[in-house]
Parts: sequence; structure tokens; C-alpha cells
Amino acid sequence: MRNTLILLVLLYSFSGFSQESIIKDFAENRRDIKVCLYPSTLRMINIKKDPAFYEMVNDVEKLLIYIMDSGTSSDDSYTDWTNDYRALGYEEYIAMTGKVNLIILGKEEEYVGVSGGDGRVAAFYLRGAIAFQKIPKLIETFESGDMLTLLQRNLDR
Repeated sequence: MRNTLILLVLLYSFSGFSQESIIKDFAENRRDIKVCLYPSTLRMINIKKDPAFYEMVNDVEKLLIYIMDSGTSSDDSYTDWTNDYRALGYEEYIAMTGKVNLIILGKEEEYVGVSGGDGRVAAFYLRGAIAFQKIPKLIETFESGDMLTLLQRNLDR
């Protein structure tokens, strides 16, 4: 019984790693910028100490953001890895095509997404719970300049 429990814990641990590794395998060789945010960092960027923001990110365990190099947007391969997540049972939450393409997939408390358009591609991996109903407030807060924008200096170049 004890060996079975240890095996289950190990399988659970490695299954989380393998799910994160799909996006890492795709993005690491194509990225210009990689940002890894944990709860303490997410709270730190909230300059105005907005409670709605704290509530939204309170249960986020890890957020990886990749800004891809310019070649990634031209070869249209940036959505290929999402099929690997679909094969693992991730459900499609958002799919938009047009001037900007956006795909967000999720399973339990893991989310992955990619957005491409205007010559730029960004991908993310999020582990934890997020209050999706608070995202419009978050966008408003970012647009108002009340957040420390960690990526802005690199995106403006």
C-alpha cells in the first residue's frame, strides 16, 4: 500500500511537469523574452495594492509568459503545440481568429494559451486557480498604469 501511494505521488508530480514541458519545449528555442511569475511577484507588481487584483491572483501558483521571436509569427507553427494539450484532455475556453489569433485551453487548474498578431506571438502557462471574472478589472488596472509593467521595457524595443 505504501509503495502504491508513493508511486501515485510520483506519477502526479511528473504528470504536472510533462504538461508544463509541452509549452517549454515549443517556446524555449523561439523566445525573445521569458518571464516566470510566482504569487509574491504578482503581488509586488500591484503598486496601488488593488484588492481586486490580489483576489484574482491569490491562488496562482506559477505563471510563465513567453514573448516569441519574430520568426515564430511568420511560420504559423505557434498553435501546433496546443494539439498536444488537447490530446491530454485540455478543453478549449477561447478560440479567436482574425487580425489577432487567440487560443486558451484549460484542464482542472492549469491553463495554456497563445496569441499572435501584428508580428508578435505570446504564449503562457498558468498553474493554479484564477478568478476569470476579475480579468476585465485587471486589464483596466494595467491600462491605467497602476501596475509595474515588467514586460513593457522589452516590448517597446
